[in-house]
This record gives sequence, structure tokens and C-alpha cells, in this order.
Amino acid sequence: MAKKKLRIHEELPEQRPWSSLLPTRYNARMTSSPPHIAPKRSSSRCAGERVQATGLALLLCCLMLWAAACSDSTSPPPNTTPPAADTSSDTMGSSSDATADSRAPSTCEYRQDGVCDEPVNCPLGTDEDDCANACANPERLWLLGAACAHRSQPAAPNPPIATHPGTIATTGTLDRSIPVALGDGTGTRPRHYRLFVPPHTDPTRAWPLVIMMPGHRVDIYSLADYTQLEGVAEANGFLLAYAEQEWRAQAFRWAWWTDWNWVSKPDSNPDIDFLRALVDDVAAGWSVDRQRVYAVGHSRGGAMAYIAAFELPDVFAAVCSQSGFTEFGYADHVAGWTGRRTPTMLVHGVLDTDVGVAASDAMNSQLQGLGWTEEELLYHRLANVAHRWQPWLNQAMWDFLSAHTLPEGTP
Repeated sequence: MAKKKLRIHEELPEQRPWSSLLPTRYNARMTSSPPHIAPKRSSSRCAGERVQATGLALLLCCLMLWAAACSDSTSPPPNTTPPAADTSSDTMGSSSDATADSRAPSTCEYRQDGVCDEPVNCPLGTDEDDCANACANPERLWLLGAACAHRSQPAAPNPPIATHPGTIATTGTLDRSIPVALGDGTGTRPRHYRLFVPPHTDPTRAWPLVIMMPGHRVDIYSLADYTQLEGVAEANGFLLAYAEQEWRAQAFRWAWWTDWNWVSKPDSNPDIDFLRALVDDVAAGWSVDRQRVYAVGHSRGGAMAYIAAFELPDVFAAVCSQSGFTEFGYADHVAGWTGRRTPTMLVHGVLDTDVGVAASDAMNSQLQGLGWTEEELLYHRLANVAHRWQPWLNQAMWDFLSAHTLPEGTP
């Protein structure tokens, strides 16, 4: 039998003007013709009508007040037995709540049919078996983001006591800059970053730090809305820094130096120096757990996160590259890598027409070939996803990153 649809628009009773509650004679005066066409009346008659109408109106008001007072009175009428005490107030509230709750089903009628029906056909948490099995398949996460995020609730942060407390410790959003050498070798220029410190941050505790690197030509000031990372920072307890790319004046664009000559001068990339200086600057002003610093990025920023895994393994405990790539011979530059295997999470959509998914396929294959294990490498190769940061994977990304720390003894 088809379910009966709820009627959203209900008809209201006919609305009566307030003047209709007054006596007929007085109401007639309120709705009569304008004075310039009204029939002439003697002054004594008009005065009498006014007195009579006023008296009736006052009488009506008195009757209404008396009726209201009687309805609120709790005293029993004389010569009668008092009614039993009304104990239904609490049960009425419970009944009302139960009625309201009954409108939203607490179970899923499509349970155990092999398809995760949350949250479209069933409330979150009611199709447990189907959704738990579906969320175990990374290729389906793009479709089941809400259901899978519901099963990955963040744990309450419990950072260690800070051994080197910061000297600033201000919470909120702050803009800062660091002088860094320019990529063309013509001098130095301030490189900016925007720092988000959650309001609950305790300066006596050492907090993790995430460095977010945007894509080509993207500024740092729109990243909060674009990535939706600040809510995850508050829920999980970490500091978040949006790192600015160098402004290349001649090309009139922001860009990371991924297009670097990795063969002849691999150790002088200005972005590597900037990222190291950025972490040092944040750690000087705020209480940072240096064993739990992470790099994430999108597009060219994702390429930079991949580079940071190799060039800064003593700084970053783990990295995440979304829609990333390698260029200018960097894959060949690290082909014989024997250093620390920085845990890496890769995210790429198969519908990406800006950076083809083959780029992350190649990075995934390279890391596997260099010895990255299943615990150190996670690849979300997403169907039906194009070139965009994936906010619905923010919690899953943090779960992967936070599971890794720098080895003991790492500076």
C-alpha cells in the first residue's frame, strides 16, 4: 500500500475582522458610508447611540475577562468535591515528544538489502550493516560521504603538555608573513600565511599543526570556505595554516615552484625553505607538537605535498595530496629514494579534466615501488569526481594523518 503523503498546506478557518465582535449597531457605524454621504441625524440621537455602543462594548470586554479568569481558576466550585489532582502534565509532554519522534522513523525499512540507504531513504545510523559494508569500499565514498562521515565521529582531543609553550597563544584567525628568497634569485620577499587557532586551544598543551597548500593561482583568503577544514580543526583539536604561494610578478600569478630544475639545483627550492620556516614560525608563537605536523594540498598544492614527503621527511609526519601530480623530472629525482617513507594519502577523481587521474595513479605506483606499505599509503581513486578539494573527506583525511607521528628522535 502506498504511503499517505503528509499534507503540508492546511486550510485555515475563515478570518473574521475584529469589528465583527462588536454589537451590530456599533459595527454598522464602523462600516457605514463616509460622513459626507451619511444621512443627517440629530446631535442628541448620535450622542445616545455613542453612549449605548460604548456601554455594550465595555460589557462585552467585562464578559470576556470574566470568562478568561474562570478558565484559569484552580479553586473548586462551592459545595462540590474537588477534582482529582491533574498528573497528566508530565505525561502529556512525554506523549507530545513521542508523537513528534514518531514522525521521524527510528528504523530503516530497507535494512539489509545490500544497499546503503542513508540519508536519502533512511535516517543516519539506521541502515548500519549495509552502510558499514559500503563505506569499507573507497570507490563508493564519493556517493556515501554523509553516511560514512557519520560512522567516523572525531575523538575528543587530548594533546600532551607543551614542553616549549608559544609566546603568543592568541586564538582565532591571524595573518602573518615570513621573508623568503624569491625563486628567480632576485632577492627576498615576505611570504604570507593565515593561521587558524581554534578558540578552545589550551596554550599549555602541544597541538598538532596542518599546513594547507592551495592550487595554482589560488589565494589563501578563500580557503576556509573552499576546504571547510576549520570545522574539522575545531572538532579534532589542531592548528591550521594556509600557506601562500610565491607571487611571480613577471607571470602575474601565484604558483608553487613545482616547475623547478630538480636535476641541477634540487636543494635550493624556495618553497621547501618557506615550509620549514613557516612551521618554525608557528611553533615559536603557539604550542605545537612537532612530532605531529602535516602537509596537505590540492592540485599544484597537492604536488607540493608530495614533494614535501620526500624533501621534508623530518618536518612532516604525514601528507595528503588531492588532485596532485609531478612535473619537471621530480619522479626521476626520487626514483632511488631510500629515506623515511612519509605516510601519504592520495585523492583523485576519475572525471578530473584539469589534472588527469593518471597523475595520481603514477604517484601511487611509484610509492608502492619504493616500499610504501598499506599502512603508509592510502589512495582514494574516486568515481564521478572532478577537479576539486573534497570537503566530505576531511575527517577521513585527518584520521589517516593523525594516526602517524614522526619517529622518536626526529627534530
